[in-house]
Amino acid sequence: NRMFDDTLIIFTSDHGDMLGDHHMWRKTYAYEGSAKIPLIVVLPRELRAGIASRSDAPATLYDIMPTILDVLGIDIPDKVDGISLRPSLYGDDSESREFIHGEHCWCYSPIQECQYITDGKTKYVYLPGMDQEQLFDLEKDPGELHDASKDPEYKEVLEKWRGELVKILDSRGDGYTRNGRPVSWTDDGPIVSPEYKKRLDSSPVNWNNYHAKIQGKID
Repeated sequence: NRMFDDTLIIFTSDHGDMLGDHHMWRKTYAYEGSAKIPLIVVLPRELRAGIASRSDAPATLYDIMPTILDVLGIDIPDKVDGISLRPSLYGDDSESREFIHGEHCWCYSPIQECQYITDGKTKYVYLPGMDQEQLFDLEKDPGELHDASKDPEYKEVLEKWRGELVKILDSRGDGYTRNGRPVSWTDDGPIVSPEYKKRLDSSPVNWNNYHAKIQGKID
């Protein structure tokens, strides 16, 4: 089929859904059921020689655009956050990202707010609403059933990934960290965008009272 031979095909999706994993539903979570999505790439026939059947390189949705541009021979703008996955398609992960950082504000419940980092083999999760860390060895525990954050055997691993998250949050300059750790709600309340108050003040709905009520600060 000439059209198939000449077409770059990328199959992926938006976030997943917990579907009962960990007795949870819907999205917003750092766990694999919500955060991990499919990514299948089929190159045009003339580019398929030497292509790998699988890559374990961490990838995210904002890598899609630069990958398409690279495959088509179009320059990738310097300002994009993503990277081309083309080398990984041929088994070369030397230029791939080390890990992915993900985050979500609270949505259905304040305890859902999360920050996480994963390289696909290990996942570090921080839950500001509970001041709780979680660590999962995804190679040994792909179902994320054992939280290794309190396991002495994983102490250095925990400190490494906590440190990487702190570096990312520190770079924003928004006060998301303190004394080498992420800031929890128990310190300062919900982590919010610097533009958050502006949006609340300009909204016709009194979101300040709504959010304060949910947090138990007013009757």
